[in-house]
Amino acid sequence: MHSKTLYKAIMLLVVVVPFLATVLAIYLLWARAVNWPDLALLATLYSLIALGVTIGYHRMLTHRSFRPHPVVKLILLVLGSMSLEGSALSWAATHIKHHAHSDREGDPHSPIEGFFHAHMGWLFRDSMADPNMYCRNLVKDPIVVFVSRTFLL
Repeated sequence: MHSKTLYKAIMLLVVVVPFLATVLAIYLLWARAVNWPDLALLATLYSLIALGVTIGYHRMLTHRSFRPHPVVKLILLVLGSMSLEGSALSWAATHIKHHAHSDREGDPHSPIEGFFHAHMGWLFRDSMADPNMYCRNLVKDPIVVFVSRTFLL
């Protein structure tokens, strides 16, 4: 199978199938094992985790848009980690690399390689940037290092 075709098949299996399976499971199990409180919990966690990525990983770490209290920083980074998009250090380094090489050779999640690659596909490739090269300041931050080292625990 051609590598691009294989890549698209893997993306379909990893991204689309779990989403559709979740929707189907909710439909089939409604009122027996899934109820409104479960959907409320799903929506709440989804929103909090999305904030962890967009505010914590992206705005706080990558763009240095603000400097929160250490407890707020820890909470945002833990929520970002729950997205399973990578550790805080690897995510920030990869996104900083993306800005350094936007839409050119070296961009780890270029839209030129397609919609799925730009939004999620890059997570499944070995294209993570070196934090020591792209975000040395974060490598020295004890909270960022702690959350990154305990990623997936």
